[in-house]
Amino acid sequence: MPALAFVGGISAIGKTTLLAQVPGRERSWLWWSAGKLIADELGLATLPTDDAADVLRYQDALVRGYRRRSRAVALPVVMDGHFTLPTSAAPMAVPVEVFRALAPRVLVVLAAPPEEIRQRMARRDGDAPLTTALAASVVAESDAARAVADALGLSLHCWPAEPATVDVLAGLIEELRT
Repeated sequence: MPALAFVGGISAIGKTTLLAQVPGRERSWLWWSAGKLIADELGLATLPTDDAADVLRYQDALVRGYRRRSRAVALPVVMDGHFTLPTSAAPMAVPVEVFRALAPRVLVVLAAPPEEIRQRMARRDGDAPLTTALAASVVAESDAARAVADALGLSLHCWPAEPATVDVLAGLIEELRT
């Protein structure tokens, strides 16, 4: 499998915005969305995460889709996704076994002030959770990322979702090429 960097963070944290600015995509690295891989694998247009069974089914599809798609890939892959997913009961951490199966070489978790996330969500979705709920989600995401890093024996890069992080991500991706 290709060298993989997993870039996680809660919805609207800025993963897509940052990764779209990193130079060299398609020439020196590939960008795959975990959600898109899951949707393609299952033939779904949306991925509701109403309960834990949905989340687990999606993660199985992610691993299958990643393995199938990565067979013919030599370039490093940067995958954006989540370390936790909301369910109707409570946020659920993506099982460590999923990350073990993906075998990332690098883990990144992005953070941003909850009010910024709330503004992005409101612009994108027309509505957003309370700032306090978003703050708790950011903490839960970081805690889950730390648990994955510890379980896999990897360093965890905790970076702000801001323009300066683009250069840091570019350097990290370049290191994956060696």
